Amino acid sequence: MKQKDKIESLFAIAFIEKDKKNFRESKKKFNKILSNINSLEAKHHLSEIHLLEKDFFLAKIYVEELIANNYKLADNLNKLGVILSSEKNYSEAIIFLEKSLNISPDDLHVQKNIAYNYRLNLQYTEAEEVYKGILYRHPGDIENLRNISNLYFILGKTFSGFKFLLKAYKADENNYKTILNLIARLPYIKIKSKKNLALLKRIIPKKNSSEIEKTFINEEKNTKMYNTNNDKCLKLGFVSGDFFSHPVGYFLFDFLRILKKYNVEIHMVSDKKNTDSYTREIKRGSHKWIDIHSIENLKAAEKIKRHELDLLFDLSGVTNSPRRNLFAHKLAHKSVSWMGWLASTGIPNIDYIYGDKYATPDEDQPKFIEKLINKNSIWCCLSTSDILQVNQKINLNSKYFVYAMFQNPLKMSHKLIAAWSEILNKTNNTKILFANRLYESDLIKNRILKLFSYYKVDKNRIDFSKQMKRKEALECYNSTDAVLDTFPYNGGTSSFEASFMGVPIITLNDPKHIMFRCGVSINSNLGLEKFIANNEAEYVSKAILLAEKKDPILRQDLIEANRKSKLFDMENFAKNFYDTCLNLS
Repeated sequence: MKQKDKIESLFAIAFIEKDKKNFRESKKKFNKILSNINSLEAKHHLSEIHLLEKDFFLAKIYVEELIANNYKLADNLNKLGVILSSEKNYSEAIIFLEKSLNISPDDLHVQKNIAYNYRLNLQYTEAEEVYKGILYRHPGDIENLRNISNLYFILGKTFSGFKFLLKAYKADENNYKTILNLIARLPYIKIKSKKNLALLKRIIPKKNSSEIEKTFINEEKNTKMYNTNNDKCLKLGFVSGDFFSHPVGYFLFDFLRILKKYNVEIHMVSDKKNTDSYTREIKRGSHKWIDIHSIENLKAAEKIKRHELDLLFDLSGVTNSPRRNLFAHKLAHKSVSWMGWLASTGIPNIDYIYGDKYATPDEDQPKFIEKLINKNSIWCCLSTSDILQVNQKINLNSKYFVYAMFQNPLKMSHKLIAAWSEILNKTNNTKILFANRLYESDLIKNRILKLFSYYKVDKNRIDFSKQMKRKEALECYNSTDAVLDTFPYNGGTSSFEASFMGVPIITLNDPKHIMFRCGVSINSNLGLEKFIANNEAEYVSKAILLAEKKDPILRQDLIEANRKSKLFDMENFAKNFYDTCLNLS
C-alpha cells in the first residue's frame, strides 16, 4: 500500500474511533500518522481528544502549535481559552476568546465560553451583555437561559434568576439539567414551603426524561445482587469532583484515615483531576481510587458498578457537578446523599439522606423523597489536624462589636438584609464583616451597600474582605465577635469553622423550609441553644443582646468547649458512621 493510501486509511479509522468515543484507539491512529508525516489535521483532532479527556497539558501543547501555524485559528483560540479557564487563568482566557470571537463573531460556543469566563472573572456586567446578546439571537437556547439565571442568582436578583430558569423549564420540561437547577434553586425562592414541595414533586422526572428513562425503568432488571453479609468487609464508595482544598476535602481529611480502621473497603470515585495536599491525604485514606473525570456518564456508571459497592455516597447533590445525573443509574446496593447538598436531591435512585436528629428531625421526612438517616447527633464532622496551627489571637481591644458573614452572598436576601439592618440600627459600635471571593466584585459590593442604605445603615459599618487562603480566612474570625447565620439557607462549612474558632452563631430555626436546619444542629451539639431563634424578631433581639453584653471571656471559653464537642470528635463520628453503614447495608 502506498504511503498516501496508508495515511488516508489511518485517518478514516481514527475518525471512526473518535466518533465512537474510543479515544484510546483513535489517539493511536493519529499518533501513527504523525510518525509518518507532520499533519496539522491529526494534531487538531488529538487536541480535541485530549480536551475531551480533560488532559489539558497535552491539549495545550498541540493547540499552541496549531495557533502558531494559523490552523483553524478561531477554533484553536477558543480551545486555548477553554484550557486557560481550566487553569483558573480567566483573564488570559478572555483575551484568547475575544480574539476567537473577532474572527467568528457568530460562533455560539465562543460566545458562551467568553460569557462564562467573564462571570468567573467577576466581570458580571460584561457577562450579562453577552448572555443578553445570545438571548436576542437565540431566544429558545435552554443552556443560555440557565446561564442567565445563574448569573442573576449570583447578583442577588432572585426573581429574575427564577424567571429565566422557569423559561428554560417550559421550553423543555424533560431537560434533566434544568430540572436539577430548579431543585437547587428552590431554597433561594421566597415562596411558601408547600408550594416549594409541590413544585419539587412536579419537576422530579418519572418517565419523561429520555436520558434517565432507560435507567429508571430498565436498570433494575439488569442490576446485580450485592453482598449484604455484615461479617464480610463493607464496601463503601464516595463520589465527588471535590477531593481537594474544598469543603468536601476539609471534612474527609481526617475522616477516611479513621474510618479505614474498621472492616471497610473505601472506594473514592473522583470526577476531577485536581491534585493538592488534600487529594493526597484522601488517596492515602482510601483503598481504591476510581477516576471518572474523562469519561461519559454511561461508561462511568459501568465502571462504578463493577466494584459492587454496598453503599455509595453522593457528596455533590444538586450542585454544579456535571455528574448530577449519574445516579439515574443503579450504581450500588444502596445510595446515600451526604455532605454536599443539604436538602432532597429529587433523584429516585438515591435511597437515603444522611442527616441528624437536629438538622433533619422525624417531622421533616415529608420534605424528602429519600429516607432520612437521623439517629446520630451530627450529620458531619470537621477535620482539625489540618488547621490546628491556626493562630487564635482574639482581638479584645476593638471598640466595635463585629458580626461575621463569611458565606456565599447567594444565600442573602432582602429579608435578611432587613434583619441585619435592624440589628445595626438598634446598636452602637457594631459592624458587619463580609468575607468571600465574590466580594472582589464591585458590582456585588455596591449592591449590598445599596440595600443597607435603603434601611438607613451607614456604609462605614459594612466592611468587606477579599478571598483569602483558608488559614487566613480562619484567622479573620479573630477580629469578629459573632456570626449572623443566613436564613432560611443556613451556613454549613463556614459555621463549623466559626465554631472551631470559638465564634458564637446566631441562627434561625425555620421548620417550614426544605433545607437542613444546620444552625440548629451545630448550636444544639455545642450546648448553645440560647443562640437559636424561633422567629425573625427573636433572631434580631438575640444578636442585639450579644452585642450589648459583649463578653471578652466568651470567645476563649467557646474555643476550649467547642473543640471537645461532637462537631470535631472524628473518632466518635467515624464509629457512628460505620455502625450506621452496617445497618443500612
